[in-house]
Amino acid sequence: MMGTFAQTFGAAKWAYVGGAVAASLVWFAALGWGGTKLAPSMDSARTWRIVDAVVGVLMLGIAVKVGLTLL
Repeated sequence: MMGTFAQTFGAAKWAYVGGAVAASLVWFAALGWGGTKLAPSMDSARTWRIVDAVVGVLMLGIAVKVGLTLL
């Protein structure tokens, strides 16, 4: 996918790829750091219900957007 998207940037495709790689590294580092900070609160059933609800709403939103794009 990255190669396909990079083609749209012409001569700046390597800058795009570099930015995407840097963003990915920052994202996963932040995800790991956040996971260690939030680990103590993940023992609660209430927390997991909230996480499940947020994920469900996001997935539903993505599905609606994709569905509307196909119309």
